[in-house]
Amino acid sequence: MQPLPVALIAAMLLLAATPLGAQDSAVSSFTGVEAARDPTNPNSNLPFRGVVRCLGPNNPTASEQLWPPYCPADTWTSIKGRVLTMRWTTNDPNTTGFLTYYMHLNVDSNNYAGPWWGFFVLQVPGKGDWEGSFTCETTGLRPDAVGGQGVCRLLGNGDGEFQQCHLMAEVTYEAFFVKPATVTGRYLRRGATPAPASLSPTPQRIPAPLPAPVSAPTSR
Repeated sequence: MQPLPVALIAAMLLLAATPLGAQDSAVSSFTGVEAARDPTNPNSNLPFRGVVRCLGPNNPTASEQLWPPYCPADTWTSIKGRVLTMRWTTNDPNTTGFLTYYMHLNVDSNNYAGPWWGFFVLQVPGKGDWEGSFTCETTGLRPDAVGGQGVCRLLGNGDGEFQQCHLMAEVTYEAFFVKPATVTGRYLRRGATPAPASLSPTPQRIPAPLPAPVSAPTSR
């Protein structure tokens, strides 16, 4: 794995240190909702369900249907390469657009609790894209993956008008597939990346050099 560039590390530290809702000369905050890209045609929001496997006693065969449940109770559902399309509507035109998740899941087939992870692309029409990675944790869903709670954390970089910009966001699901999720986040604007030294929580003062010792006068 290649080490992260110093400028990117500095940007991520600044974003993490900036409280949500805060605003300064470098960071823009935003809030909004995440919902299905096309609520009138739910199947179109899942263009590829991914490769599904059931893990458990005798590794039963997964269902071929588009939406869960795929696996019997008391097993684990493993999904690789799932594609899910959503829409972000926020109070900032730079983060309003169409979001695609490319994800993997390993979840309990009884309640779909477990981790989701992968990468995302947020397309902002006429402006550019945000691309990066995400991790999620869900809990309390029914076997059909409806109505549960969860949270996803996204970290990405910009392209197009957002080149040299960095984004950090959190998506909170109170009732998955039932109501829109809440989106909160912030991004570092172009050219605003500070020097890493300025990110220290308690700036270190460089002590002034000590004066040169004064020689004792010589007696005559």
